[in-house]
Amino acid sequence: MKEEILKYAEGKEANQELITWLENKIPENVSQAEVEHIIDYIVAKPKNLERATYEQQKKMAEKWTQAMIKKGENIKETKKDTEVVLDFKDGFKIVKLIGKNAYEREGKIMRHCVASYFSKDDEIYSLRDKDNIPHATMSKSSQQIKGKGNGSIHPKYVDYVVKFLEYLKIEVRDSEMKNLGYYNIEKLLPDIKNKDLYKGKYWHQDTKLIGKDGNEYLSLDLLNYVNLISETKIGLKVNFDIQALCKLSFDFICKKTKKIFSQSGDYSQQSQSGYNSQQSQSGNDSKQSQSGNNSKQSQSGYNSKQSQSGDYSQQSQSGNDSKQSQSGYNSKQSQSGNYSKQSQSGDNSQQSQSGDNSQQSQSGDNSQQSQSGYNSKQSQSGDNSQQSQSGNDSKQSQSGNDSKQSQSGYNSKQSQSGDNSQSEMLGINSVSVNAGHDGKVKGKIGCWFALTEWVKKDNKWIPLCVKAGQIDGKKIKADTWYTLKNKKFIEV
Repeated sequence: MKEEILKYAEGKEANQELITWLENKIPENVSQAEVEHIIDYIVAKPKNLERATYEQQKKMAEKWTQAMIKKGENIKETKKDTEVVLDFKDGFKIVKLIGKNAYEREGKIMRHCVASYFSKDDEIYSLRDKDNIPHATMSKSSQQIKGKGNGSIHPKYVDYVVKFLEYLKIEVRDSEMKNLGYYNIEKLLPDIKNKDLYKGKYWHQDTKLIGKDGNEYLSLDLLNYVNLISETKIGLKVNFDIQALCKLSFDFICKKTKKIFSQSGDYSQQSQSGYNSQQSQSGNDSKQSQSGNNSKQSQSGYNSKQSQSGDYSQQSQSGNDSKQSQSGYNSKQSQSGNYSKQSQSGDNSQQSQSGDNSQQSQSGDNSQQSQSGYNSKQSQSGDNSQQSQSGNDSKQSQSGNDSKQSQSGYNSKQSQSGDNSQSEMLGINSVSVNAGHDGKVKGKIGCWFALTEWVKKDNKWIPLCVKAGQIDGKKIKADTWYTLKNKKFIEV
């Protein structure tokens, strides 16, 4: 819940003092609505929070909030001030604001500046309940939809807003739903079993996704909908638990590449368990499975799949949409087809891909990955692992200690959670997040990065500081390694 509260505070343009106070003073098991009232009060009535307790601010916020609502409720609306546009027959309705009293009342109760829109060339609508209390304010010309305090509207009111937009003959596309905080994850439906998706396909970021196995679902595919890192008014925000994303993404890829078999004609299957065995396939949609040591596989058909568990095994694929899975030590994989996928769990393994939109996953120590395709994705969890990408808009994720990452594509993203790991951004406008202890980062001018400083307390490592910065060539130099120490960026 704390993440949602901080997001609300950002929307209210809270300063760093309030953000720090919220992080340190919010007790367990309090409602989000209660804290939001306190945030509204502190933003409206700035004060020194150094010695302020949560209970003190709660009592003062309650008085202030009631006073604001009372002011709004004391503003009497006449029949001429509003016009009922859509009645939902369950107590809720949409009204159009017409008179000055309606604008001022809406602004007081909703705690935003809609009153300033009176007499302007725009149509303003309000979602009201049975007691005529507003819950969402909507502008027709700008298509802005605001909740209380200019924040997001509560999910329980989304259906009313969507029906109203449809009533206005405004096409509610995925982009409009995204503005409401909902993402169309129709492509992911075969892998999840959530029954609470809006209209069966729209997912709200604050809702946990559940996989078919009943466990939490996290996949690198979610980065196609929600950015790993977003820029806010108070700095950079990481939208996912990086360690969980790395682990669950790898587990998901492993499950998807499991139980794969094959042969030599189209749709054929082969299975071998002997040592030094060899397989060759050229048919489309073929599948192969090998468990013997020193085995070799070769495939050139589209949509083909390979699986190997023997040591020193080798695989080669050139077809588009192909998939490979290896768990043996010292294994090697090579793919050149677009949209290809690779998965390896053996130590000292190597992967190479040149197709666009390709995906790789490795969990073995000392493993290496290389990709040159655009929009490619990589995931590694082994210690001392290395990654290299040159495609634009590429994404990387690593959780192993002493790991290294290098990207030269523009707008690329990197994520690392292992200790002593290194991130290098060679492409402009790239972003790197290094959440591990003693992490290091360097890059070109214009790139953003975040580093974490950890301290040992009671034999446990705990985060002391998370700090973001931009390489501007002045305070932060280009092509220079930096780490975070004593809450400051220092050259190393």
